[in-house]
Order: sequence, then structure tokens, then C-alpha cells
Amino acid sequence: MKKINKILDSEISVISFTNEAKGLLFEYLVAFYFSLSQADSKNFLTVESLPQVLKKRLEDYESFLRQYNLELLKKLDNYARQMAEYLREYLEKRGYLGRKDDFQICLEKEKKSWREADFFIYSYGPLDGTLKKIKQEIPIGLKLTQQGAWVNTKSGGMQSFFTTYFSNFSDSTEIQKKINQESALHHKVMQEKLLEFHRGESPTEETTGWEWEKDFYSEEKIKKEIKEETQISQLPGQLPKELKKIVLSYYEFLTFLLSSHLQELYKQSPAKFLENLLPLMGFSRPDLWRVMALVSRSQQELSFNISHGKDILLKENNLLFIPKKHSLEIQLEENCLLQIRPKPMRSYLTPSFKINCSLKIS
Repeated sequence: MKKINKILDSEISVISFTNEAKGLLFEYLVAFYFSLSQADSKNFLTVESLPQVLKKRLEDYESFLRQYNLELLKKLDNYARQMAEYLREYLEKRGYLGRKDDFQICLEKEKKSWREADFFIYSYGPLDGTLKKIKQEIPIGLKLTQQGAWVNTKSGGMQSFFTTYFSNFSDSTEIQKKINQESALHHKVMQEKLLEFHRGESPTEETTGWEWEKDFYSEEKIKKEIKEETQISQLPGQLPKELKKIVLSYYEFLTFLLSSHLQELYKQSPAKFLENLLPLMGFSRPDLWRVMALVSRSQQELSFNISHGKDILLKENNLLFIPKKHSLEIQLEENCLLQIRPKPMRSYLTPSFKINCSLKIS
């Protein structure tokens, strides 16, 4: 804990570390109480049975919350008990759990192959023809969030977004090339308008950018002039109204660009599009069970939502695209929205943008 206390030198650090601690402790507690629910099983999950590195992290997180937010620690324990019971009943009713003495649970975060799975349930069924028990692997992904809040599911660089997540489409490379060219051009236009405003000129809709001569007026020189000489804030929310409008219009253009190409791919093949969409929704593996605990605003009530990647693939003809000014929302079900939103990697003054994906269950 001494090492942890040294890095918590600001309110932001405490909030960030609290979220990190909350996530891992909740995952462990759900897995722990789930194992206890299998009363006849000898495979109880204890801290002592975990890898040393994971054990140390859990102990540090618990000590941290006891010091900084004891009330949250108590709530996590209560929420985890409820979720474990709900998950057990849900899987049991659907025949996913075998005999309790054949049950095993594993929580090992170091395995990269797990992807979005937070823990695995291993259920051993009846003997097969070779007198070996059939092993069923159930990957579980957990989310604890406030009801109606957006939950981050994926974030990737805009310059490789389509070639990474929609590579099943033959024209994904060509689409990516178009997006990179158009977004770079319009970013230069945005920079020109910001400089025009600083020089006392009135930015106009006709502005199309200057001749980009690297030796004469390089991108680095422009960034320096905008950032240092104009003292323009790197946070859009802190910009004067006129400059904020210029920056947000660029965000709006990126959203339009992404939205039009995504809808184009969906029209080509709804089934293939949805298959590619799964990782953006937090399903890097289609056999994942994602279990969400939704805390009411009063924090007195808890509701649950369970979805399976393969079930989502059945909704291929029911997607509804809802373009917003600065984001695209895709409705999969009445209570389920996926938001795709362009955001700067570090600052809007540089052309490096990322695509943030978030899910909201209402």
C-alpha cells in the first residue's frame, strides 16, 4: 500500500484507481460467491488459490478501498452476492451447469487468449464414448455500471478502424484509404480556420485549406503556431464559442464519414456486418456470456442483463442506425444501443483520432 499511496497525488488519481480496484474486486467476488453457490463442490475459489501477482493486487485494492471508500467496498460485496446468485440460476435453468462436484471455476487474468472473459466456469458433463467426462467451457464477462450509463467496450485508431474490425469485407482497405485521405484533408482545413480566426480573419465555409508545402509550412510549424502562439486550449470545451464551432464541425464531419461507410457495409451484408460488429460490442469471442449489473441512481436497487454473442448474431435484420451530430448510435434491441464516436488521441490539434465504442442498456 505504501507504493500505491505515493502515486495517488491527486483527486483524479484516486478516482482512476478506485475504478480500477472496483473492477477487479467485483470480478473476483462474483467468481468467489459463484463457487460457494456450488455447495457440494470442492473447487471453492479462495484468494490463496490465485496466482501470487493477482493475489497481491486484490489485497492492495481491498486495503485501498478500506482507506478511501469503505462504503463502496461494502456495496461491492452485496452486488457480487446478488449477481453470482442470478448468474447461477440463469445458467442452471438452461442446463449449462453439470453436477456440483464436477464444477470448477478459474480466475486468471494473465491469459491473453481469454480476451473479454473475466473468469471461466468449467462444467463436466456425463461420460462420452471414451469414458471421459465432457468438459464444457463457459466464458463470463462482467460489467458493473449505473443504469442508463454508457459502458466503454472498445477503442481503436481511426486510421486502421475498418481494416481491423471490418476486414471480412473485400472493400475495407479501399474504404479505410478514403477515410484517411478525407479526414486528413479536413483536419488541415480546420487548422487553417483556427489560424484565420487568430489572425483576425473571418473563417468562411469556402475555406478549403492551403497548398501543403512540407519544406515551407510544415505540419509541425502549424501545430506550434496554433498551440504556442495562439494559446488555443487543447480542450474543445474550454474554447471560445467561435473556435469551438470550428472544431466540433470537424467532429461532425468524421461522424458523417464513419456513419455513411458503416451503413454502406451493412447494406452489402447484414450478417457479415453484425459478425464484425461483435468485437466493438465487447464480444471478441462469440461464445462469451456478458453479464451486466445495473445499479439504480439511488444505488438501492440492482437489475441484471445477460447476453450471449451468438444470440446477437440473430438480430442481423433488425439494426437501426441513428446518426447524431458527433456520434453514431446503432440500436440492436429496444433497450440496447451501441455508440460509435470519434475522439482525438491526445489533442484535436493533431490528426490522430480514435474511435470509441460504448454500450448502453436501459
